[in-house]
Amino acid sequence: MSYNELGLIQEEMQNFNKSDIEFLRSHSFVPSFPLATIGIRNYASFELEGDGVTQASFELEQLYLSAGLPILMDEKDAIAIDGYVSHNNFSSKDAKYLSFHVNSVGIPLAWLRQVK
Repeated sequence: MSYNELGLIQEEMQNFNKSDIEFLRSHSFVPSFPLATIGIRNYASFELEGDGVTQASFELEQLYLSAGLPILMDEKDAIAIDGYVSHNNFSSKDAKYLSFHVNSVGIPLAWLRQVK
């Protein structure tokens, strides 16, 4: 089959299957393509303590997204290019503390080498 018939993802999967790289899986030596997660979390209440006394109480709402794509470089080497974004909203339950947001962005890069 040619590149046009398979598509980029299917061709990469075949390349991994033909390589020397082995993943610890019971049914396949091919990693999942593409690797992605999305998540939403809510913590209704958490408290910050200092000197054994509750200093502040917050609610946390979190949204995060991540995605990565492993790319075979040769028979024994692969890289994974990833991206990560999160938004965290801390809502104060106490008037003397302000609510605030924390945003994160990451672009991890990983290298894998199969050693036998």
